[in-house]
Amino acid sequence: MISFLKNIKIHFFFIFSLIPAALVTGPFLSDFIVVSFIFLFLFKKNIFFRDKFLLIEDKILIILIILWFIFILSSMFSQYSLFSLKGSFFFLRWILFALIAGNLIYYHKDKIDLFFKFLLLTLLIVSIDGLIQYIFGQNILGFEKVTRNRLSGFFNDELVIGSYLSKLYPLLLASYFFCFNKLKKKWHIILIITSICITLVIFLSAERAPFYHHVIFLALLLFVFNYKKKKIKIIILYILIIITSLVLLGINDHKKFKRLSYPIKNFINKGSIFSDQHLAHFHSASKMFLDNKLIGVGPRLFRVLCADKRYNLDDIEDHNIKKFNHCSTHPHNTYFQILAEAGIFGFLMVFLLFLLVFFRIFRHFFYKIFKDKYIYENYELCLLIAILVYFFPLSTNGNFFNNWLNIFLSLYLAFNYFFLILKKNK
Repeated sequence: MISFLKNIKIHFFFIFSLIPAALVTGPFLSDFIVVSFIFLFLFKKNIFFRDKFLLIEDKILIILIILWFIFILSSMFSQYSLFSLKGSFFFLRWILFALIAGNLIYYHKDKIDLFFKFLLLTLLIVSIDGLIQYIFGQNILGFEKVTRNRLSGFFNDELVIGSYLSKLYPLLLASYFFCFNKLKKKWHIILIITSICITLVIFLSAERAPFYHHVIFLALLLFVFNYKKKKIKIIILYILIIITSLVLLGINDHKKFKRLSYPIKNFINKGSIFSDQHLAHFHSASKMFLDNKLIGVGPRLFRVLCADKRYNLDDIEDHNIKKFNHCSTHPHNTYFQILAEAGIFGFLMVFLLFLLVFFRIFRHFFYKIFKDKYIYENYELCLLIAILVYFFPLSTNGNFFNNWLNIFLSLYLAFNYFFLILKKNK
């Protein structure tokens, strides 16, 4: 019986390791795994863990729990409370999953190399398929390009391949650095090849936000990583190859370079990195916030209330912005969405989370430069930078309550929680 339970626990870790691959099919399978894990944990948690469930202080998760309470309060006082509660109440599952998965990883930390290999091969296949679509016009499943200058790969008509790769790459590096000493030479070589393919596909996908997120992530790595460890040479080599590759691609593919450089050109010409379409959304969201300053109009209600004449663009003098439709499912920026839908209280929680992670990274950098001391391990830094980039204010973002996107966040939180458990139990 004990052997049987042990095997079940290992199988659960394997299922967890398949979540990144499940995300390629859409939100259903990965969300199903998340909900199933929570359901099984609540009714029979001994299936998951060899020992007790470890509950430790994690300031990031505490902030998100407070944010969840604010979401609930905002929904209850909103105009469409039941519709709003569907988004706000079930946001809790990402926090619960992070706690469960963090424990699961801790009790199977000797198998993180398997997670790394599953993730590495998944990202390699997805990125190679994207390159095939770029070269031949269609991927291995016969999915053609949605538009001439964009890639979708396995995602068919969804232009999210760049987002998918940019969000999972930090997790790939984190797991890689954690199990570095267990890996044979071939896996280091495959990582370099995969890293190059990932960055090229992110560029070729012409998705602006994922491209800049990836660039910011790589840039911060160069500043904060522990250079005393030999394995960092792999990252330096990779980045040098990538810079050369991107320069060559930029020379040969002017349209993609033009699209990706739009925020820079727009900032030079207009003083804004955002397009007029996005500014139209922001304006509408700002008006919602001014009407409901404390707790907002309610989660998921921007899509419903933006059609109200109170939130139109009649008071805007800029005709370039005024000609765009201000309505959408969300304002395309996390902070504007939280301001509109959860008010100043919700905004402060999200911004506090960003500042908390920022000061952790900054403190590490300060100690590294002035005291020759490293506060965090390289694998911890990968996750901290990933969370920082996820909540980066000066960026367009998907819907904060989108299941597919929240699974990426919950994976970050799960590994971050695991690293905290590891530190406490050393």
